[in-house]
Amino acid sequence: MFCKNCGHEISDDSKFCSNCGIKVEVDEDIVVPVAVVDKTEEESEVDTNNEEVNESVNKKEETLDTTSEESVNENESTTSVKEWYYVSNNDSKGSFSIDEMKAKITSGEINGSTLVWKASMKDWERLENTELKEFISTSSSNDWYYVENNDSKGAFTLEEMKELIESNKITGSTLVWKASLKDWQKLEDSELNQFMRVDEEKNWYYVENNDSKGPYSQDEMKGFMESGILSGNCFVWKTGMQDWTRLKDTELAGNEMPEQEPTPQPSYYGVKEKSIALNVVLSFVTCGLYGLYWLYTIAKDLNDLCVSQHQEKGPDPFLVVVLSIVTCGIYQIYYMYKAGKMVSSLTKNGQHLSDDSVILMVLAILQLSLVSYCILQSNINGLTKN
Repeated sequence: MFCKNCGHEISDDSKFCSNCGIKVEVDEDIVVPVAVVDKTEEESEVDTNNEEVNESVNKKEETLDTTSEESVNENESTTSVKEWYYVSNNDSKGSFSIDEMKAKITSGEINGSTLVWKASMKDWERLENTELKEFISTSSSNDWYYVENNDSKGAFTLEEMKELIESNKITGSTLVWKASLKDWQKLEDSELNQFMRVDEEKNWYYVENNDSKGPYSQDEMKGFMESGILSGNCFVWKTGMQDWTRLKDTELAGNEMPEQEPTPQPSYYGVKEKSIALNVVLSFVTCGLYGLYWLYTIAKDLNDLCVSQHQEKGPDPFLVVVLSIVTCGIYQIYYMYKAGKMVSSLTKNGQHLSDDSVILMVLAILQLSLVSYCILQSNINGLTKN
């Protein structure tokens, strides 16, 4: 600090100047003004900026939400459209959404071999060849199906299939399928054949009326052979055999098969040979009355012959005679044609007899019924001869 009178430098705490002795006067502190910031305006600007930012963020969030909702709605509309159909028991089922189809695949109600269709497809296709095949993998690839009475049963696990095999519910000839197989195949040709055990007691099957019978033991099969139920030409099968085989070509033929006696010519329910000449003479002698009885016996014998050979029999013999009389012979013309057809349906020594139906009808029209009777009686006599 300096003295204001003489300009001599003095210390800051001096009260008098050491040079001139003048009392040192100290000036009041100069207050430097400080700029005051208007916090209200600053806060207002900050709030405005925050509002703009928040508004921008809200707009972006609304845009994102709208886009997300549209995407979700679009996906929902795609999966909820019921446009799919499938075939079950030769009948079309539907319509179903893709989610419903997925549920049916998962539950095993439909599988890769099921025929499916929707409007955009040209024709029915196997499910495994369509876009639905991606859902097959969601179900276990080890799920098995089998056919029973022309209907698909399943899905079954490997253990369940093993139990079905052991309980003889399904056999080696049963058709089975799973997702990894291209088509249905016999159980004995699939990996399931490992569970097919050879039952030493009952492992034989045979075919009767296109139906599989069994299982039976070898002793039971021998009993069937002895009783005549089974013959050498019957188809049989047991575990280990590739396919059904005639009994005479299997190990069962080693059992002594009873020789089947030649089937005697059947008696045809009492049908006997009749003398044609005698019937003609009696018809003339009785002025045709015996001819009506002859017609009755011909109709009866033909019916008995048809029944014996499992053919369709004709009308009742008594009815034939009555209608022939009532219609003044018109019905008799029809019956002669019918009788000719019945004769042609019969066989002797494996060969059918000739069809004389038209000839018999023409003879009846020409009032030569006795000639028709002779032809029919000749055929009947030929069948009754051994």
